[in-house]
Amino acid sequence: MREQKNVPAARRLRQRETDLERRLWRELRNRRSFGLKFRRQHPVGPYVVDFACLEARLLIEIDGYWHQFRKADDAARERELKTTGFDIVRYDIENESADVNTLAEAIAHEARTRNER
Repeated sequence: MREQKNVPAARRLRQRETDLERRLWRELRNRRSFGLKFRRQHPVGPYVVDFACLEARLLIEIDGYWHQFRKADDAARERELKTTGFDIVRYDIENESADVNTLAEAIAHEARTRNER
């Protein structure tokens, strides 16, 4: 599932994360969210996703304003990611001042729901 060529790209993305991603990671890391383990900038196939909960088979994409110009690319990427057996949840975030606690709770709820199946 993870392609080694994407590991350096994932590392670079972790170093260049947005303020929102950094704040969200503080909430999701170390099993703080309902005891589920999350990964950030995680390689999946030829892509790197923003966050992943492997035990729930859930990929999380945080879409900023720039994604409104990439709808076709995002749809193609999502179709290909679904072939890996993961569910994908996208959150459209208009600005960096979004409520991170609410977002983290929503992500954890999605992961917990899938993990209970």
